[in-house]
Amino acid sequence: VRDRDGAVRACRLALLKAAEEVRERGVVLLAKEQFGFLRSEARDGQVFFHYSQLPEGVHRVTAGDEFDFVVGDDGGGGAKLDPKLKVSALRLRTLAQGTVAFEDVLLGGVHGYVVPPALAKQADRKPSGWYVASTTEYEGALVVVPFSRACVAELKGADCKGMALPIGTAVTFTLAKQRRGGALLALDVAPQLRDGTVASVSAATAAHPAKGGVISSEGTLRVPEALTTALNDAKADADADADADA
Repeated sequence: VRDRDGAVRACRLALLKAAEEVRERGVVLLAKEQFGFLRSEARDGQVFFHYSQLPEGVHRVTAGDEFDFVVGDDGGGGAKLDPKLKVSALRLRTLAQGTVAFEDVLLGGVHGYVVPPALAKQADRKPSGWYVASTTEYEGALVVVPFSRACVAELKGADCKGMALPIGTAVTFTLAKQRRGGALLALDVAPQLRDGTVASVSAATAAHPAKGGVISSEGTLRVPEALTTALNDAKADADADADADA
């Protein structure tokens, strides 16, 4: 107690129990010189972080690094964040690769084929992006789900880089559910191998001593089943469903 005015103050404080922090987990999306952005499991949008909040001994990060962290805002923190203020990740701690997950796997080895966005109306989604229709049932029903280019297995070959999967391509994929929102989606989409016979081969030649003059070659394959067969089946199923609803 202060003699002058009788004010009471605490002294010789001792920590009895530390408050339990609510921490989130995320993956680095972008790293700049002194700051970066994380994708969090628990919220939409990107979360800003400054390198001053990195764990001791960590001075550089790259996209894909995983951390857990406390979320604060420009208002100085507190238990309740102001939705009008920018949120930031504080007191980051390093996590092992593969710890953070944005989806839960429901079923692996699902068979299906790439379909046009219009068929996604069956799944009550806006008809845009890439979609795959399953021929394997999940919980007693076939599904039409979206997938991203990043989830497509890399195609081998000099001319395959950046190629999109044509409509009707038979694929296998993993069916998953987003932890936020619960929407279904396809992961690890891989085109199925097809049988074919070489129909023709041609070679383009030019002056290239190091390669004996031949710089490229190409050819065509004849396959027993057209790529559009599966698509036609899907359209027929969709039309049948529409007639049944009518």
